[in-house]
Amino acid sequence: FISHNGDDTYMLIRNSDDMIVDTFGMLGADPGRAFTVCNDTSATQDNTLIRKPSVYRGNPNWMAQTGSNASDCEWVIQSSNDFTNGGVHASVRPLGTVSATIAPTPAVTSPPTMAPVVPSTAAPVTAAPVTVSPPNQGTTTLFISEVMEGSSYNKAVEIYNPTNAGTFLSGFTLGKTVNGGTTVEYNFTFAAGAVISPGGTYTVCSNRIATSYQSQCTELTS
Repeated sequence: FISHNGDDTYMLIRNSDDMIVDTFGMLGADPGRAFTVCNDTSATQDNTLIRKPSVYRGNPNWMAQTGSNASDCEWVIQSSNDFTNGGVHASVRPLGTVSATIAPTPAVTSPPTMAPVVPSTAAPVTAAPVTVSPPNQGTTTLFISEVMEGSSYNKAVEIYNPTNAGTFLSGFTLGKTVNGGTTVEYNFTFAAGAVISPGGTYTVCSNRIATSYQSQCTELTS
């Protein structure tokens, strides 16, 4: 099942109503060798793609995901066979959770200049308690957070849980179509009892992936 090329599509499907809650690629579209992502026409061929940390829910609209440039798309494109972040994911959800670092943060070379604080003479205001919680996850709780399309059998698909509750994967199926198919052609059922903890991942890899990557896989499959 995990044996994709750059022009194949994966879909995360909610079993209760067969709704596609997230996608990587687009049904009915055969781009040739690869889908264009972030204005990179070969993005999904021989590369690893990671969802940006700002993404916290699935998006079944592939064109909205891919954007028109590196700033407005939902993905970060890494080089071939890059599985550095396999099995972990950086995200703003759940609140306060960042599981990995996708790219190094530039060092601060000098402290910012702060304006002096002038004490206020206004009477103090007592604020009402505010409950902070993650935003509504829409029609889904999970999303595809990473796809590796590397050389040979170095293939993997990672699912991320952005919520504050563990989620059983029995409620979801991973679907696949190849070469521009218009319907889901293959379905993958997750292992019995499979669950993703809050801020956790579930990574499905080819059972012939390089041995050095296997420790980052949750489940191996053909």
